[in-house]
Amino acid sequence: MDTQRILRVCAGVMCKYLAPAGATTAAIIGSGKQARRQLQAIVRTVPSITAARVYSPTAANREAFAREWTSKLGIPVTPVGSAEAAAKGRDIVLC
Repeated sequence: MDTQRILRVCAGVMCKYLAPAGATTAAIIGSGKQARRQLQAIVRTVPSITAARVYSPTAANREAFAREWTSKLGIPVTPVGSAEAAAKGRDIVLC
């Protein structure tokens, strides 16, 4: 099993058992491979998630991430300009 898969499994298990009941929002800090797998794991293991925010220091990266994962997951993934803006008011935050 590769490291990325292990991280995705860990994120999914963590969210499944530690996320607040009825969690509907998530935030991801970063937009690389790990962030992609973590967001996918969150949505799969916490099916009540209806929206996410992403922050990455590079605007083009966070915007591309948001477009790609909005399409793949069928929920709005919104790019934001700071980690604070991503995390504020979210039920689940991963970085």
